[in-house]
Amino acid sequence: MKVAELRKALDRFDDDAYVYITMEGSRSYAFIDKIDTTSKDEPILTSNEAPTFDDLEGLADACWDEHYKSLSELEKQAIREFSDIAREAERESRNT
Repeated sequence: MKVAELRKALDRFDDDAYVYITMEGSRSYAFIDKIDTTSKDEPILTSNEAPTFDDLEGLADACWDEHYKSLSELEKQAIREFSDIAREAERESRNT
């Protein structure tokens, strides 16, 4: 999205409204805390919030779905192991 497109998309919101950010697969959203820049001086919307475990699980699923064909075997194995452990952690949390 270009800056002009972002400005236009935000134009309908009140100036006092908060702006959040999220990624595909994330199960929550975060405040935008600052704007950083790339080495080419392009804006990066940045949050100081760390993802939750649920976010990581959702991001891993989205990564698998979108990038499966380009993942190395080691990366695929890491996501499989994370997903297995995440399911185990979810079952454990339901039993406590």
